[in-house]
Amino acid sequence: MGIYFIEVPVVMKLMINLEAESEEEAREKLFSGDLNIEVKDSGDQLEILDWEWDMYDQVVQGNVYYGSINKLEITKED
Repeated sequence: MGIYFIEVPVVMKLMINLEAESEEEAREKLFSGDLNIEVKDSGDQLEILDWEWDMYDQVVQGNVYYGSINKLEITKED
């Protein structure tokens, strides 16, 4: 048995409700707003150590991926 650290990419969608005069103002309010996402594990088998997230207008553009990781990574504790 050993301890393993697993970094897993997560894809999600948020639907935000806000008031604005135009699409441009709505986009500006979205990206300048104070949005908090809370991550919880619901059992005793997993412990969430860290999470990173950011909002993008587009996640992929051409051959450029803007996300933090693209594939699952597993590292064993020494």
